[in-house]
Amino acid sequence: MRRVLSATLAGLAGLQLTCLDALAGDLHGSVRSLTWGSRELVPGGWDRTQPTLPTLQHLSLRGDGLGGTGLYFDGSAFAMQQLDGAGSKPARQGDLLYGFLGWQNAARSMRVQVGRQLVLSGAPRYTTLDGVFAELLLPADLRLQAHGGTAVFSGFDHALTAPVVGARVQWQPAMRGHLAVAFQDVSGLTRATRRTIGADFSARLPQGLALVGSTAFDLLGRGLQDARLDLSQRPRPWLGLHVRGEVRDPLAYLPADSIFQAFVQRTDGIVGAGFDVQTPGALYGSGSYDRFVVTDDHQDGYRGQLDAGLRLGDQGDDRAGATVARVGTGDNGYSQARLWWRGRVGQAWRAAVDLDALWYFKPIRGHDQSLVGTGSLRWMGVVGLQAGVDAQVWSNPSFTSQTMVLATLTATDELLRGPAPPPPPLTPPKGKDDDEDEEEDEDKGDAKPAPKPESAPADDGKPESKPKDGDDEDDGAAGRQKADAVASVGGQQ
Repeated sequence: MRRVLSATLAGLAGLQLTCLDALAGDLHGSVRSLTWGSRELVPGGWDRTQPTLPTLQHLSLRGDGLGGTGLYFDGSAFAMQQLDGAGSKPARQGDLLYGFLGWQNAARSMRVQVGRQLVLSGAPRYTTLDGVFAELLLPADLRLQAHGGTAVFSGFDHALTAPVVGARVQWQPAMRGHLAVAFQDVSGLTRATRRTIGADFSARLPQGLALVGSTAFDLLGRGLQDARLDLSQRPRPWLGLHVRGEVRDPLAYLPADSIFQAFVQRTDGIVGAGFDVQTPGALYGSGSYDRFVVTDDHQDGYRGQLDAGLRLGDQGDDRAGATVARVGTGDNGYSQARLWWRGRVGQAWRAAVDLDALWYFKPIRGHDQSLVGTGSLRWMGVVGLQAGVDAQVWSNPSFTSQTMVLATLTATDELLRGPAPPPPPLTPPKGKDDDEDEEEDEDKGDAKPAPKPESAPADDGKPESKPKDGDDEDDGAAGRQKADAVASVGGQQ
């Protein structure tokens, strides 16, 4: 418990640093505390459960323009403790997710980062690196990246490491797409040792077509590691279509769909198609079908899903929807039906209700169906401070957890500095003489910065996409996360 309290105090101390912006640059930070109680299945037991009460503290801190220079840093760490009363000894763990110090020149054409960070290892995959990363922007829309140090494999709780070096060259003409080639060498891991060359590309084609693809090839004899191709189009403003295909070496990459790991231990390829509909009114929806090609004495699997949503109110903050899905293989599978609602309750509260029903092709732990209810309530009455409670109940103890209550408290630097001022208008109001000045400027031309490559890492060394707190736009993701509990038992009878 002392470690947990220490992590909380460290997080609050980190937030206090935001008061030093004038001297140290632009600092931002947040601390999140999560404590949840649940009843977990006893290992080896069928319907016997035991209480658990873990707590987790997560701290993030970022600083830009330190001391008025090009120095910056970014870091994120967590500390977790399993409290007493869970039927086992208290367990403690913690780790640095990423943390590095960087420098970039005034023109933002060169940067160097030292520490733990995520780097592109090719085609396009990220590697957790303890080492050095450098990037240089060159003429002719070229970008050169290089990294070296120790690769850290988080799936093995950072116990497995290996020396690694790599480089990446990317060409991206403005608004047309990109083409990149990457190389990485990871040694000292016996069968996992690899020397990979990869390429990835994107292109904007006529008729509203968009093409994205990548491939990776191991030079040490294992051959093709990964190849994927995605094609999408919007034939109408309200209709989007996409198809995708992928083949991969399961020994090189873990399966991407955790819910599917319950029934398929190895996935060698995926072929799928889907659509999305965005009507001018309140209705929207999507659908997809994926075929999973597997070997190793497993039969092919599939996943089909349809989602429909309804925006409630003028601002669209309140939404309701439904999902039907079917996932299966020759071994087992399930059908799913889901109803959900989320919206505002007053000015400072947000609430959500989610109801799921699962029917299994074959019984799991003596049950052939489960009903799941989830509710959440979140308070956001103060800028920079959020508090919430989530509860989930399963109708039978077929999975890892039968009941769970989660309490969350999140504080960011905005709690101390106040809300950020609104951005200036994109088009300032014109004065009387602005029309003449505008005609003179047309001859001079406009110098616009080149757009940032979509597949390149963000300036902070991490992938650009980050999950949002408390307001997921992917309404279908919540149902898939709840059904992830299936992954803990596989097709156990």
